[in-house]
Amino acid sequence: MTAPTDHMSTAEVSAEFDRMMVANGIAKAVDEHIAAEYIGVKVSWLRNNRRSPITPPYLRYGAKTIRYHVDDLDRWLDAQRVQ
Repeated sequence: MTAPTDHMSTAEVSAEFDRMMVANGIAKAVDEHIAAEYIGVKVSWLRNNRRSPITPPYLRYGAKTIRYHVDDLDRWLDAQRVQ
């Protein structure tokens, strides 16, 4: 990782964030396209409802990088179950 005092481009920040969110070869956080596919919704639904409590929680890194933690997606899916 680049030292905190060094300037990192947006692409470098995004790549570093992605690197940090992978543990033992398993992604802990995924982008909105993978998240949408994982929970069975359209990307546009996630984008349009992102600030609503009806969607899974998300991570924002920087101004534009959005990621969804896989554990949060699993918890959200469990909460949608109807008894």
